[in-house]
Amino acid sequence: MKTTLFAAVLASSVSLLFPSHVLSAGESIGNPRNECNTASGVCTTTPTKFSATIYRVALCQSSPLPTTSTNVNWESAGCQNIFSNSSGETTGDIFSGSGIDLNASSITIPPPGTYSKVVALVGKTFKMATHHEVVNAGTSSSVSNIRYVSTPSGGAAVGGIGGESMYDVAVDTFSPALACTGSYVSANFKNDTGVAGNGFNGALLDSAENMTTTGSGDISNGTAKCNNVAYIITIIDKPITVSSFAPGVDLKIRATTGSATVNQGSGDGVVTGFSGTGASFTFDVSTF
Repeated sequence: MKTTLFAAVLASSVSLLFPSHVLSAGESIGNPRNECNTASGVCTTTPTKFSATIYRVALCQSSPLPTTSTNVNWESAGCQNIFSNSSGETTGDIFSGSGIDLNASSITIPPPGTYSKVVALVGKTFKMATHHEVVNAGTSSSVSNIRYVSTPSGGAAVGGIGGESMYDVAVDTFSPALACTGSYVSANFKNDTGVAGNGFNGALLDSAENMTTTGSGDISNGTAKCNNVAYIITIIDKPITVSSFAPGVDLKIRATTGSATVNQGSGDGVVTGFSGTGASFTFDVSTF
């Protein structure tokens, strides 16, 4: 590898991440892809801006968090760092143009060879933004002809596409309706699909990189969460061959429909706020 450039990127058009689909509520008038089937209440949508804090990205010979363990062990998995920053590096908006370059001083060029896993360690708090115009159920007609954009606090303000501000989303559980009661349970461990269709495992870790196995809150009202979450680890099943001629690597982050949520209020077309979840964030690495 000839350079120390490391890019965290996502396709510049969110639509490139999805196959052809039936337009969802308000897409024909500019809404991001969403699952809003009524004109009131909370429903899921897609971020239009997205930022993450990245601590480590590595290529590994095996999983650093096998299901026989609850503690990450990078060395035993034969991991080689691509990016490592113990303080974390927060990206700008990854959806902008061709992505964001991470600091070259945190880059390590991995030895040539073939690796079976791509592993990323990111902070539990993401930043995202989106916008939404409420439409009548089953139609593409706007209820109020007013578009709302997210504010830095997760509130909603009247605005236009491009005027949305990023707000914080802290991920303390993958499944808020389930308590975090042990290792490899739905609340702290997730099987999913990577950006390129690869197998994906995600787990919630504490500051010592141990899987969180206890929780708090109430499953009856959706407040259940895992204790002491500091990081999310994502493990992608993807063979990567690093040659001595590869000039760099891309880290791709996918934030799918459901990563952002919108509160459409009482049905009068007034959006009351935006929030989000962590279950739909997946990562992938490729060489170029």
